[in-house]
Amino acid sequence: MKYQENKPISAWGYIGYDFVFTIPVIGIIIALILALGATNRNVKNFARSQFCFILILVIAYGIAAAIGLSAN
Repeated sequence: MKYQENKPISAWGYIGYDFVFTIPVIGIIIALILALGATNRNVKNFARSQFCFILILVIAYGIAAAIGLSAN
């Protein structure tokens, strides 16, 4: 069905997905699953954006930790 593939996410849907993605470890797994396998394009793109944001944070924390360790 074409409509289900492009069905918009409601504001509460975004809040719900955002809440689920903030759960440690489980949120990363769910974001990865939805980014790769969701049938709704909007859910897939939102999950991809959250997964990219998590990767950016992990890289930033790694750089900060490396700078902090080298300062000692």
